[in-house]
Amino acid sequence: MNSVLTANAFYLPNRNTIILPIGLLQDTFFSSGRPNYINYGSLGTILGHEYTHAFDNAGSLYDEDGNYRKWWTKQSWENFHNKTKCFENQYNEYYEPKVDSLINGTITLGENIADNGGLLSSLA
Repeated sequence: MNSVLTANAFYLPNRNTIILPIGLLQDTFFSSGRPNYINYGSLGTILGHEYTHAFDNAGSLYDEDGNYRKWWTKQSWENFHNKTKCFENQYNEYYEPKVDSLINGTITLGENIADNGGLLSSLA
């Protein structure tokens, strides 16, 4: 993070912490002239995205104290792996014409999990 004015949020797995800089309160994401439900949806999606990183393919390797360790049961890891394979396969099918290439669902897995989790949590 470069500045408190950064219009981005961050999840730090080694601290189990989400950082939401004040830069997120600019008009793109939040406005006092906009209905509250739009502000809640916008910021809720961002917050949901970040806390979902705690359970993605990288964040899930850290415990509640930010220690790097596998803390899930073997069955949980198997279920997670099976579900993330579906994400990888789905995103591997997306074509990006600007770079004339398919998306690599393995590389983008953590962001894809967080994007979907953030959207679902903002709708809950």
